[in-house]
Amino acid sequence: MHILLIFLILILTSSVSLFSQINTPQPETGRVIKVVSGDLIEVRSQGRKLTIRLHGIVAPTQAYAAESRESLSKLLRTSTVEFVRIQESSDEVLAKVFVAGVDAGYSQLVRGQAWPATKKEETDNADYRAATENAQRSGTGLWGVGFVSCGEVETDKTTPKDISSTESPNSSFRIYGKVDLEVVINTDGSVKSARALCGHPQLQTVAAKAALAAKFEGGRDYLIKGKLTYNFMPKN
Repeated sequence: MHILLIFLILILTSSVSLFSQINTPQPETGRVIKVVSGDLIEVRSQGRKLTIRLHGIVAPTQAYAAESRESLSKLLRTSTVEFVRIQESSDEVLAKVFVAGVDAGYSQLVRGQAWPATKKEETDNADYRAATENAQRSGTGLWGVGFVSCGEVETDKTTPKDISSTESPNSSFRIYGKVDLEVVINTDGSVKSARALCGHPQLQTVAAKAALAAKFEGGRDYLIKGKLTYNFMPKN
């Protein structure tokens, strides 16, 4: 009886171990063939070309985009990387990427070349948060070029609300968040100027264009200076 019980326990233990191996993503290796942006690369692995987005970070796509891309290019100069798949879509793979054992996403945050993603499933990383806070305090990278967040910046693969100019060139991902503008309104109600006070750089441009195209009540004999807030939200 004891022998049979031990045999059954061994079988169950082996089964659990096998199940874990099957369901836990295993590290893969690949050769970097192109750095598309500060958080997106193309890799050839096992004869296939994969588009890989670095898990846990969001890189600039307009202001400071070239610097962010150059930073990642220098980091990946060895060409060979190891990656662990987190999520897949039809056009790209979301993965943790490592070069010589170093987390590439973490390195981008340390260098101030990206923001941490704020989607719940990507934010459970104390090291990422600490790296971002340190970069902010020291004014490293993009944090030293005047970018101030108004609050959360989010990315998703859904389509944004019906504001065509909010479409991001950042693959199928879209960026959401708040932008505060200081505006000066003419006597006829048209907007004379719009200056971003805070917000994601990509959204600042869109918000400023929207503000300059806005029309307010006119008929005054003086200019008005005030603040406008644009809140970019995903489509429900």
